[in-house]
Amino acid sequence: NGAPTMRKKKLKAADVEKTLEMQGMDGSKVRGRSASKKARGSSLLGKRKRDATAGSADGGAEVGRVGSAARAASARSMSRMKGVQSEEVAQSIEKTRRKKMKFFEKQGHKGEADRWVPDLKPKHLYSGKRGIGKTDRR
Repeated sequence: NGAPTMRKKKLKAADVEKTLEMQGMDGSKVRGRSASKKARGSSLLGKRKRDATAGSADGGAEVGRVGSAARAASARSMSRMKGVQSEEVAQSIEKTRRKKMKFFEKQGHKGEADRWVPDLKPKHLYSGKRGIGKTDRR
């Protein structure tokens, strides 16, 4: 869609510093921030190699992934029990939650009464153009 997108011009640190000084503020911190950002962006070591990652010794990538999934699940359960007084109360709440979930999961399934035998109607008789006087089947 070649619609033009307007972009703001990036200001130079010196210009920003000058405008801040004109407004009566301290503009010396501007240079420090921009310099620190550049230093962070490009490191001396460069990219990390695959071997250097955690848990990479013979198939350790999957182990690491499983571990991170477990950590995420425990963090979720911890956040669920944030405002609870004690561990016992938290366990009882978790128990009732599981029971309720079991009930809802049951509700989602098709019951005995929901199953049906389709009555096969002669669809071939309904299809096609009908001539004059041929409207006996519809």
